[in-house]
Amino acid sequence: MESRLRTTQRPPRSCTRCARSKIKCDKALPCLQCRSRGLASGCRAETVRSHGRVVTGDVADSIQPSYEDLVKENEKLRLEISRLSNQQPRAGTSRIRLIGKNEELLYQRLRQSPRRERLWNISQVQFPSEQSVDSLLRHGANWTSWLHGAVDQEQFESEVRESYTASSKRRFELFSDPEELAWLGMFFAYATASLLLMTDAEAERCILPHANVVATQQNWYDSALFFLHESQFLRNLHIRNVQTIVILGTCFINFGDFNLYYHLWGCALRMGQALGLQNPNQRPDMSNIGVRLWWSLVMNDWLQIPLQADHSGIDRIAAGVSFPDCNNPSPSVDSPGQYLLILSKLATTLRRLHESIFSIQDDFTLLAAATTTVDHEIALIVSQLPAYLQPESNPADANEAHKWQRENLCIVLLYYRLVINRPSCNEQNNPSASYTNAKAVCLSAAHGIVSSIREFDTGDPITHRRLIWRAYLSTAERKPVRADQKAGHSSSPSTAQQPP
Repeated sequence: MESRLRTTQRPPRSCTRCARSKIKCDKALPCLQCRSRGLASGCRAETVRSHGRVVTGDVADSIQPSYEDLVKENEKLRLEISRLSNQQPRAGTSRIRLIGKNEELLYQRLRQSPRRERLWNISQVQFPSEQSVDSLLRHGANWTSWLHGAVDQEQFESEVRESYTASSKRRFELFSDPEELAWLGMFFAYATASLLLMTDAEAERCILPHANVVATQQNWYDSALFFLHESQFLRNLHIRNVQTIVILGTCFINFGDFNLYYHLWGCALRMGQALGLQNPNQRPDMSNIGVRLWWSLVMNDWLQIPLQADHSGIDRIAAGVSFPDCNNPSPSVDSPGQYLLILSKLATTLRRLHESIFSIQDDFTLLAAATTTVDHEIALIVSQLPAYLQPESNPADANEAHKWQRENLCIVLLYYRLVINRPSCNEQNNPSASYTNAKAVCLSAAHGIVSSIREFDTGDPITHRRLIWRAYLSTAERKPVRADQKAGHSSSPSTAQQPP
């Protein structure tokens, strides 16, 4: 067809009918003449060959490039894409880091000593008595349900009281259904978390199956993992397996199971996504507990210790679910969901800083601005705390669980203030006011963590409740010592001793 085309240096812009009839054409296709005659559908401009190209008269030459032009344009685009790709920030390439070298070394050493498995058969499981179960449920409702947010306390208590009887052990040993085994895993995870937060006197009143409390803790922890694996949680998708991992998230550090924690948490995130926990509207049957469970997963992933921006298993867009509802009519009244809500807001704030660090790379001016914004957001979170969690509230007005929540939040918020200001503080060549301010914030937060932990250490035997604080303390004690030495001051003995 192309061999029959007319060759011309100037493509015609009149339609073919007007050109044949030699009448004036307005050159708007379809033109006025063709529209008035009802021939609009056939109004076309002549296709000709011009300057070696096949063109249509109604289309500008500039938007019909030749093959050679297209090849050149593609080559330019490839070069531009390559240039932009090389400019994209990559994890680990920025000098801005949220974790210090000493702290990173500490956690690397902790992960080099994996815990050994100690339970291989259901006959080794030490099932608690009915009286022990009642004590564990009462204690867990007050001390752990708000900590992990993984179960509906009333529903869980109802399930346990219906299933757990004097003859339960024999029946449990016959369990083979993955769902039943998953329930046992969740039960022992709950029992482990509850026992870990008991004093020696409380554990003694619980009438445990073994006189040695630590041995019972070890056995129940191993039992939870045993039933989790027996349920084949990687093959059988069930929300109870996710609940088990989330509850165990409060226990891993007490047993030194750091590697297992990181691996299982990644599995739980993927399982939660597969279950649709991030889409509560699609799963109305688990909308309430599902949102709390999803935010427990996201919050712990974003607030993991050590805090590192490139180790998160989920981004902020994928976690786009409204915050958990604390179901609290008054901010001055206790609610199990308040603690999870506060930490979810904190996690979201810190995640925004992570994303900023990836985009600003080594620009410490932009880092200072991002840090200031996040610091103000944390201050806003503190100002919105309910009355019983306010730092200045009177401990005498609250029960022990409220004091524990308040102590935890105080230390956690101070720790993350130290973490977000540390990159600016470490830039010693930065003479701006942001460096001075960051240094002051880090010193204040570090001294605050040390003094708070020492103040809260009243000598009671609840050592497991404070075990997580040792991680914060190891970070905090290094900061004031190093900063004071650089400033030419000797550190105070009260801030440089070993953890309590």
